Amino acid sequence: MKRLSLLARFSILSLILFIVMGAALAWGITQHLEQQAIDQQKEALATLMQPAVSPYLTHDILAKGAYGQDYQHIEYAFSFIGGAGLVRVKIWNKDGMVIYSDDQGLVGKKYAISDDLEASLEGQTTGEISQLTKDENSSERGFGELMEIYAPLHLANESGTVGAFEGYYDIDELRVRMNNSRNFLWTTIAGGFVFLYFSLFAIVRSASQRLVTQSRENALLLTDTQRKAARLQAVNELARAINQSSLDLEAVFQTALRGIDRIVHHNGASISLLDERTGATARRIVSQANSAGESSLLADLHPDIEKNLLGNKNAVIYWDTKNMHEPEVVALAEKGVRSFLVVPVHLGERQLGMLMVAATRPGAFDEDNAETLKGVADQLAVAIENMRLIQETAETTALRETNRLKDEFVSMVSHELRTPLASIKGYSQTLLAEDAQEQWDEETRREFLNVISDESDKLTDLVENVLEMSRIGAGRLPIMPEPILLSRFCKSVVDRVAKHYPDTNFQCALDEPLPVVEADPRRVEQVLLNLLQNAAKYSESEEICVRGTYDGGSEVVINVEDKGRGIAPEHLPHLFDRFYRANNTYSGTGSGSGLGLAIAKALVEAHGGRIWVESTPGKGTTFSFTLPALVLQGEGKAGKTAGAEPVTAASGPAPFVGL
Repeated sequence: MKRLSLLARFSILSLILFIVMGAALAWGITQHLEQQAIDQQKEALATLMQPAVSPYLTHDILAKGAYGQDYQHIEYAFSFIGGAGLVRVKIWNKDGMVIYSDDQGLVGKKYAISDDLEASLEGQTTGEISQLTKDENSSERGFGELMEIYAPLHLANESGTVGAFEGYYDIDELRVRMNNSRNFLWTTIAGGFVFLYFSLFAIVRSASQRLVTQSRENALLLTDTQRKAARLQAVNELARAINQSSLDLEAVFQTALRGIDRIVHHNGASISLLDERTGATARRIVSQANSAGESSLLADLHPDIEKNLLGNKNAVIYWDTKNMHEPEVVALAEKGVRSFLVVPVHLGERQLGMLMVAATRPGAFDEDNAETLKGVADQLAVAIENMRLIQETAETTALRETNRLKDEFVSMVSHELRTPLASIKGYSQTLLAEDAQEQWDEETRREFLNVISDESDKLTDLVENVLEMSRIGAGRLPIMPEPILLSRFCKSVVDRVAKHYPDTNFQCALDEPLPVVEADPRRVEQVLLNLLQNAAKYSESEEICVRGTYDGGSEVVINVEDKGRGIAPEHLPHLFDRFYRANNTYSGTGSGSGLGLAIAKALVEAHGGRIWVESTPGKGTTFSFTLPALVLQGEGKAGKTAGAEPVTAASGPAPFVGL
């Protein structure tokens, strides 16, 4: 059921209200007129009867009733006040007996004292339109509707109430007058209320129409505001998404296209990036499909069309391609494009590209769409420029880092080469002197040769480290893995290092049994040697221990522990950087190139492992790295060997434990 309008509901409710109010008002006035007529008759009866009749009444008549000559005298007195509709008169004594009535048959009869009679006997004048239901009204019922009035009776020259007059008035004439007055009153009230109703209805209708018009305007304004707010929110979300992905231009374009799908209805969208040097399209991203899942109309846009459209510096709306003759527009019309919008992406005077949306129906885009996409284009321009600046900054940073590393390398090589070369040069010249045979004995000359040999080894190590870092940087680090028994392998490396550091207690405490690892022995030895030599040179620890643990997974963990001075926390994140040397951490009994730990990290990672360091100043340092465990495919089965493919077995992998 259709809901009534506000004006209709007001009209119905106000009409009902006016009818109720009019009826109540008319009824109230009618009752007032009727009561006024009764009051007038009461005053007339009380005013006329008392002076006219009371001289003929005595106590004797009041006690026994009026008969004979007394009756005639009273009847004669009533003849002068008759008329005006008075059809019957009664006189009552205080005992409820009729002492006089124009119906002589009622004289001397007693009746129950009614409320009105009792009130009159108490000195009040009462009256009402009687229904003639009382016993004493049996003789009056033939008259029709009567007005019954009681007035108190006083004897002449006496003040007390001794009885009551009762008069019956025929109200037909009064009723006619009352009906005429009531009809006039009803007509007047109805006319006034109708006039008031229609006047009020006209006022309310006019106000309602203004309210409806204003409401429609407000609804349109609200809808437009909500639409603009939704677009602004979408553009802001798109701007945040673009800024978050500004390091990836492809992601920026895809984010922008997805945002356009939400804020503009279209059948195809694309973003073209202009090469500022050549003027050609450098990159073009096309939306995969529109919101309905249809293929993009701009999927196969010809470069010539795009080049011509790129020349626009302001947003252009093409309402209907069927009514245009430009070659690029005609070409788009042949592809099914009926309308499209082109928005340039520019930053200041530099045009960076364009944003384009197309539709299969004419007039699909308006100025609001152009303004919205202009905001998207501005965000794209900022993102493109940010990307360019980031790339330039990255290139500049990389160049500066390269220069810094080069300077550090030159400084390090110069420093590291100078000391051994000076020793070699000095001892060589000493041995080559003409009096060397006479001045230096055999033992001293052999000591000089040992120094020359040691310094030559340092030079060899330095050159080898430099070459190793060069191979790592070029991605040419050769790794030839094979099975290694760690217990035997680590012990041999530790023994070799211990010969060069007789004051340090080296230990090898591997958990037993450890699985065989698959690694390049030469590279693992290089890592272990580097860690052990660093600990011996710089930690000032009297005890260095190599430990190995295995938790049943795919890796074996090897730890090189010392109980020396430890490393300050600020140096830990940089220890594996090239050329980094924490000179203030150790006592400084030796110097290094800053390449050893970087090479160790590269070698471990080349095996698929990890390397890290934990240190507490004053308590010692632990370097840890992992190597892949050689896993057999099943218990008791032929296992994986170097260069062989794994054999799959249902029982699951089991580590090959070295004895």
